[in-house]
Order: sequence, then structure tokens, then C-alpha cells
Amino acid sequence: MKLTLQRYPQPSFTPGILYVDGVMECFTLEWPHPEQGAKYACIPKGVYPVTLYSSPHFNRSVLRLSDVPGRTDIEIHPGNTLADTKGCILVGKGRSSGGSILTASGPALDDLVVVVTFPLTISVEEAK
Repeated sequence: MKLTLQRYPQPSFTPGILYVDGVMECFTLEWPHPEQGAKYACIPKGVYPVTLYSSPHFNRSVLRLSDVPGRTDIEIHPGNTLADTKGCILVGKGRSSGGSILTASGPALDDLVVVVTFPLTISVEEAK
């Protein structure tokens, strides 16, 4: 099984769409690219292993990425705005404000965790 994150970078945030085996699953939100000078940054493009992780911070299961260059503890977790993340990937069923706000984040993660099987990888890409 494979996740694909197709991102559409903006100057102050990075919205995206997450696909499971080519089928759209949910919307995503990350910080902008490092060169934008933001406090945090989106993860680099690449392919990363993904595991199910019991997050003590969220008190729930989240997806955790491994082998992200220069980064640790990168999760796919619930959240609605950039204030809810320090460099992880947020998911939501809907979005507003041009993609800078996610809605129904908890349900989006619940659905994602149910649909994925392991072993699992995520390919992080920029939209063409």
C-alpha cells in the first residue's frame, strides 16, 4: 500500500491532497518550504516508511514517518491550522481559506488509520 501526498506550495503554508493507492483520501496542511523563512517547515520531497504510532501527545494512534532527512518524530496527525503543528502533516476532510484551514481533522485521521495497511510508504511530491 502507498500513500501519495501531492502538495501545492504557497508562500505562507503548504496545502495538499493525500491519496491512498491513487484514490483521494483527505486534504493536508503543512508549514511552507524552509526558504520561505517560517518558524517551521514542510518535510522534504521523498519516499518515507510509515508506521502506526500511539502518540502520547494526542493520546491516540497517528501515522509516523521515518527516515525524514534532518527530522525526527514526523507524524500525520489531527489539527486545523499551522498553530497545531511543529512541522508534521495535518489532515482534514475539508478545507477553507484557500487551504490554510482544515476541517473535520479528527474524523479524517480516523478514516485514514482504518483504510491503510502495512507495510506502508508515503511519497511526498510537489504538484506539477
